[in-house]
Amino acid sequence: MPFPEVTHIKSVRFEYTDGSIDIRVSGDGRVEYDGQGTGVAEGKHNRQIKVEEVQLLLDAFRNANFFSLNDDYSVSATDVGSETTSIQIGDRRKSITDNYVQKPAALDEVQKAILKYSHSDQWAKGNSDTVPGLVAETPNPTARKEVLSNALPAAALYSDTAVVREILAYPVDLNREGPFKD
Repeated sequence: MPFPEVTHIKSVRFEYTDGSIDIRVSGDGRVEYDGQGTGVAEGKHNRQIKVEEVQLLLDAFRNANFFSLNDDYSVSATDVGSETTSIQIGDRRKSITDNYVQKPAALDEVQKAILKYSHSDQWAKGNSDTVPGLVAETPNPTARKEVLSNALPAAALYSDTAVVREILAYPVDLNREGPFKD
C-alpha cells in the first residue's frame, strides 16, 4: 500500500505505547507523554518539538513504508510485553502491534525515531531537559517540591548524577521512597 500523501503536516499524529509509556506526537509539534510506574518523571507531561523534528519523524514512517507493513508481529508467548505504533494522516490510520521478538527492522527504526524526536528520555531516563521541564510545568513552589521529590529517587536510579544534582538544587523531600522500595 502506498504511503498517503501529506498535504498538511498538522493533519498527522504519531503514537507509541509499550505498557509503561504512552507517547503522542501531533503534527503541530505537541508531544504528550504518560509514564506509568517507570522512569524519572511518572505521569503526564507535555513539550513542544520543532516542525523539522515532526518532518523527520514523518520521513522515518515514510522510509519504513509503514502502511505496507503487517498490522501484527506478535508471537504467542505470554511472558513478553507488547508495543503498539501508529500513524494517522487525515482520516487514514495504520497501527502495528508487536512483542519485541519478530518485528522487522523498519518497524524498530520507526519506534526509535518516535522515542528520539519526542524527546521522551526527558521523562523516562532523565537528561538536561528534565528539571527545567518539570519546573516549567509546576510553577507553584509546593507542587514543584512534590514533583521534584517524587522524581529524585527515580533519577538516582535511572539517570546520571547531573540530573540528581539539578533536582537537589531545589527544595525536595529527601525521605521519599524510590521505585524499588520493597
